[in-house]
Amino acid sequence: MSSMATMFPPIVPFPPLNNDGRDASNGFPAEEPAHFPNAAPIWGFNMNDQLPDIRVPDFRETVTSPVCDITPDDDNDLAAWVSKFYVGGAGDLKCTTDQGATITLHSLVAGVTYGFTFLIKRIFATGTTATEIVGIV
Repeated sequence: MSSMATMFPPIVPFPPLNNDGRDASNGFPAEEPAHFPNAAPIWGFNMNDQLPDIRVPDFRETVTSPVCDITPDDDNDLAAWVSKFYVGGAGDLKCTTDQGATITLHSLVAGVTYGFTFLIKRIFATGTTATEIVGIV
């Protein structure tokens, strides 16, 4: 029991007050106990410091629909960058990511929706053999 008493500080009660709201021990106005608005109540763990980074996509045009047909084009970016796409006809797909990397996705299966953690800003006509591509924002 004595070891438990040394682990935790003693509980100090709020000082008694006079009728006028002043501290009875020293005559000064009573102070409220300190509150720490940024401190989390559980084990001092602050969730605000643990939030993940948030990426906001950079769309070149306002998107009116979250789904759009994609026509592969070697010279122009997509109207809205997509993070997923559906492939109706099997094949390869050559694309450029939002980070500027040009990659080719080989042997895509027909009838599958592919999702990524990056955005696709261009799908090339040259090097793309997949057909019926539908972009999902």
